[in-house]
Amino acid sequence: MIEAIILISISIFLSILGMVKLSANKEKNVMEGLNFNLLYLYFLNDIIYFILFNLSFETCFSASIIIIIYKVSISIRTIKLILLGSIHSYILIQTKLRYLPAFIYCFLGGLIGVQLFNLNVFDIIIREGHFFFILKDNLLFSFILTFNILMIGIMMLTQIICSSNITFKKIRKLFILCTMHYILNKIIYLIYFIYPTFALRYLYSAFFLSFLILINYLNISSIEFFIVITNKIYDFSIFHRSGVLLFSYSFEKGEEVEDSMLKGSILIGINHILANFINKKDKLELIKMKDRDITFEFNSQLGYGLLLLSKFNNKIISKTVRSFMNRFATEFQDLLNKINNEKKIIDTSEFINTKAIMKEYFWSFLQKE
Repeated sequence: MIEAIILISISIFLSILGMVKLSANKEKNVMEGLNFNLLYLYFLNDIIYFILFNLSFETCFSASIIIIIYKVSISIRTIKLILLGSIHSYILIQTKLRYLPAFIYCFLGGLIGVQLFNLNVFDIIIREGHFFFILKDNLLFSFILTFNILMIGIMMLTQIICSSNITFKKIRKLFILCTMHYILNKIIYLIYFIYPTFALRYLYSAFFLSFLILINYLNISSIEFFIVITNKIYDFSIFHRSGVLLFSYSFEKGEEVEDSMLKGSILIGINHILANFINKKDKLELIKMKDRDITFEFNSQLGYGLLLLSKFNNKIISKTVRSFMNRFATEFQDLLNKINNEKKIIDTSEFINTKAIMKEYFWSFLQKE
């Protein structure tokens, strides 16, 4: 019982640490509430699962209660595997096939859940004062084995084929590390599930806790891992309504540029928007192209607009753009009012602090190799 308490306490500490750090970074990383809730759910799921997994060994409970605890722990773990496996495929596969793995996982997970709660699928034995479970139902064994082998195969195949879709090399390496650790964890659990021993139980527990440590490391030191995986910003520009470029930054080159990277037909559309600047209300515009999106937001009161060229627009980019616009308006309100009211020549050097503000809000999209 002592070792179970120690292992459970470590998992609770690591999970709570992860949730606290997520809360501390929520505003900084402007993630949508749903994204954070999924991460919270992951940590909470791990706490519940690991408690039930370790309690299922203890003979201080009756065998009838222990078998229920063990089955519930398997169910919770299956749900977690479906969630993480589906997210992995959804993130990396950028075609409609991204939904297929989730369908496969849910179908097999449902079969496991139905068969798991049939009577007499496990034999219970006692070794050195601990319960162990011997699976004796061949159908359940087939479902679990198929589920795990298919998930491992799909994840490895997806990782190999679609790894290039991950934007930054650093994140790509970390993503591969997490995936391989996760797959190895599954293999060890599957072996333990078939041939339960003390050694495999503690080995699996060690891998389980080390994965939590890895997630916390990413959470604390590289929170962009949870924000930017497959998306990318190419160009960032601030325009005055007169058409003057106030600031432009190339994310690909990692430096400020004197001329906007936006050329040709893109500028035609931009000039059309700028020509109707005064008559528009503040709102986010989106110009979709074949392989990238142009996000355009403007402030009609102060007479400036933001243009952002990205791989694709999403809620994270939209929310970050609006946060930047509010900060930019606060920082340069007096200067922009002076320019607009006095019709003075614009000195773009007066907007030099724009780069610092841009990096504060778009830091997770900056090159990290």
